[in-house]
Amino acid sequence: MFFLLLIGIIVIFLKYIYDQNQNNLEAEIIEIQYLNRDTILDKKQHKSPILIHNHIQKKNHLDQLIKDNPGYMIEDKNKLISFQSFAQSENNLFIYQNKKIYDDLFNRELNELSECFTEKLNCYYQYYISLFKGNHYIQLTENKNDVFFLKPIENTIIVYLINPKHKTEIKDKDQQSIKKWSHRIELNENNILSIPVNWFYFYETTNLKNTIIGSFHCDNYFTFLYNHLK
Repeated sequence: MFFLLLIGIIVIFLKYIYDQNQNNLEAEIIEIQYLNRDTILDKKQHKSPILIHNHIQKKNHLDQLIKDNPGYMIEDKNKLISFQSFAQSENNLFIYQNKKIYDDLFNRELNELSECFTEKLNCYYQYYISLFKGNHYIQLTENKNDVFFLKPIENTIIVYLINPKHKTEIKDKDQQSIKKWSHRIELNENNILSIPVNWFYFYETTNLKNTIIGSFHCDNYFTFLYNHLK
């Protein structure tokens, strides 16, 4: 009996992993005018990127966060950086996907958004904040999570999305040369961008202003281990 149960569980795990890797090779960007959970969960089945418009929420600006938290120390890569030194520096600086900044300063704002993208089987929710001063390019990354979205909180970024069918073409190439295989999206503070699993992406900040980007990812109980090992 135990052996049959074990076989059944393994089959379920393999089915979820198989389904996750069935990419939509003809996928195009799906645009939704308003944040709606039922619509998002329905469109997710197409395994296409989803761009949501008209999401207005309270704005958090880096200058105001620094003013409200003058003594705050950013913990990043085993270093401590004061908000003040980050703000006053004339150099291009960035803090990429920092969980503690979100937990300390952002009052669960992305938690409410994540409810529109997740279902009962999703697990291991992770929320991050990225801070940028000046122009930056974020390197090409493959989304390995069941759910992943980007949300600009201050300023605008340019996101480049690449269908996994181009994995061979883009291998070992620089970002400029792979743009021809990309969907280019200008993402502003009123947008949310959901990126399907196995898709590639990179983004760039657009000017010398401060930029804040929120991001969220999670897996489900049947793909969690696989996604973290691949």
